[in-house]
Amino acid sequence: MTLFSARARQHPAAFWLVAALAVSSWAQEAKPITPVCRSAQGWARSPAPAITHRYSVQGLARTLPYTAQAVMTWQTGPAQSYVLSHDVRAFLGLGRRQVSEGTWSTSGLAPRQFNESGSRQQSLTVDASRGTVKLPEAPTDQPLLPGSQDKLSAWAQLGWWIGCAPTLFESPARIGLPVWGAGETEAWQILSLGRVKLDTPYGERSAVHVVRPAGQGGDARIELWYVPEWGVLPVRLRVEQANGDRADQWLSERQPPP
Repeated sequence: MTLFSARARQHPAAFWLVAALAVSSWAQEAKPITPVCRSAQGWARSPAPAITHRYSVQGLARTLPYTAQAVMTWQTGPAQSYVLSHDVRAFLGLGRRQVSEGTWSTSGLAPRQFNESGSRQQSLTVDASRGTVKLPEAPTDQPLLPGSQDKLSAWAQLGWWIGCAPTLFESPARIGLPVWGAGETEAWQILSLGRVKLDTPYGERSAVHVVRPAGQGGDARIELWYVPEWGVLPVRLRVEQANGDRADQWLSERQPPP
């Protein structure tokens, strides 16, 4: 399926109109899927124990271009626990740090604590025994929906699914994913756009491209690219806000190397 014609690319307004129609059509065609990561013996298939991705960031903030560096780290521990962090460092010491902690099983990741620091401070906590989650701007505790993710663990959850079942994402597919916002649980709709060739520091690789269109759980458009055999972290991620601000993170280094 060719999403964008050469003619549309020559005219920005036409390009984005064609892009919007293409994604809308793709969403209607896509079959809903719910991957489950387990081995042939039925045990939970473990995500990689430790991965670090470093990124070069090209962005636009209030019409001003900027560059930055980012690091995303994934680690697993005892009792099927995980810690996922994402640090972005920009000019003048500005930046943001996000940390998600929880457990994993065949049902996927189960975040239990999320913290964000930087231009804003936010935290949320899950009470699994009560089946509730405390969101930073919600006046009362919210119900804990099955499979819910925070805004950072959602990226690793997608990467894990793609790594354990890549063929499910090679044709149009749609995944519903509940993700905690500041004051409510957002119903994200993730669309798979199939395989693409992507340049990396380790050569050209076949990557799965997924997108959460604006309006499908939030105002921002989020695009992620994963090399299935490289584990849970994306090799590229691009976020564009409704006001035009954007950040495009490209892998610059991976530890351990592939």
